[in-house]
Amino acid sequence: MRKLLFAALSFVLFLPAAGRAQDADPVAAFNKSFAEWKLVLEKLRNLQRDYKISKQDDRPRLEKEFNEGLADADKRLPNLKKLAEAAYESDPQQNDIGDFLGAMAEWELESDNFLEALRLSEFLIQQKYRNSDIFRVAGVSAFYLDKLDDAEKHLKLAGAGRARGLRDESNLLDLLTGERKLWEAESKLRMDEDKADDDPLALPRVLIQTTKGDIEAELFENEAPNTVANFISLAENKFYDDRDFHRVLEHFMAQTGCPEGTGRGGPGYTIKDECTQPNHRQHFIGSLSMAHAGPNTGGSQFFITFLATRHLDGAHTVFGRVVSGLEVLPKINRRDPESPKPGEPDKIISVTVLRKRKHEYKPEKIGATAATTPDDKKPDSKKPGETTPDDKKTDEKKPEEKKEDKKSGESAAEENDARLDK
Repeated sequence: MRKLLFAALSFVLFLPAAGRAQDADPVAAFNKSFAEWKLVLEKLRNLQRDYKISKQDDRPRLEKEFNEGLADADKRLPNLKKLAEAAYESDPQQNDIGDFLGAMAEWELESDNFLEALRLSEFLIQQKYRNSDIFRVAGVSAFYLDKLDDAEKHLKLAGAGRARGLRDESNLLDLLTGERKLWEAESKLRMDEDKADDDPLALPRVLIQTTKGDIEAELFENEAPNTVANFISLAENKFYDDRDFHRVLEHFMAQTGCPEGTGRGGPGYTIKDECTQPNHRQHFIGSLSMAHAGPNTGGSQFFITFLATRHLDGAHTVFGRVVSGLEVLPKINRRDPESPKPGEPDKIISVTVLRKRKHEYKPEKIGATAATTPDDKKPDSKKPGETTPDDKKTDEKKPEEKKEDKKSGESAAEENDARLDK
């Protein structure tokens, strides 16, 4: 559970007990669970206070208690949310419960869990929730899920000046025309690619088992045949087993595939880019794309996008997409390897090829790879041989106006000192 949950929802410590109608069973059930959850948060606050004045020898114990308490709060949350929805549906006049669910929807949005953020916000809209900001949460979530008609409807209801995106896009409504064109083309391709397993033209699929759940991906052999051949070859040789998600940035992507876990490693060779072809695929939510240090320097490192990243289109080879397991992506520990305490990474456990076409998957290799290291600064600050997608914002006006990139570094392990030192 990331720091964001504790920060975003700690306000509930100051809320009155939600609802007092003990004769209403759903409300009473929520009240009981909510009170217990508040006690856990109060304990976490006390641990924060104790940590600030503690001796160095006491800190490991306090950190352990804090992480255990945070895990307890995390474990309670799904049931608490379920009870809150039942209570609010039974009595939409329970404003405190509505505010709790509204905070949960906002937190899911900030955590890149757009599926749950949209579900929760549309539930609240249906119940006529009093805070109109819920339309913004629904609209932004729908936009990043490529539900563009829903996004337009909700963002217009959100009101002027409330359509800013998570990557500093000033107005998502202004981007709808371009996104619709790209999504219509992508949707048509996906419909054409929807084939039975025994169809000889069915695209390859792989199962990526991670420490946070399973992800199934379809690989774009038609547009990126050599990249797919490389990926399947590496997967079948167990190259991706036990690989760290070494670089995971909020509102951006999760990068993996480095044998050293540093961003500097590769398979010992490079392959050509396939992102400069006229039929190259674009980056949407759940795209699999190659990391590289410059033209034709990709090898084994790849990343999975949390949302559309237009500034990478044509610059990194998109070679697949998540077909199931999108809900796993928000759970992967956010970590910036350049932060002082990046924290423990989540891992790929294994990559298994589920299906492929009836030919040999042997990539064309073009040379030895240089050492690589992650970097999300401006392109001109790259060191030689770096393998990383640049985390530029999508709403940049001119090259000289580029904004500094945000750091995330929000994995649970990283946050021990940061959270306790608040």
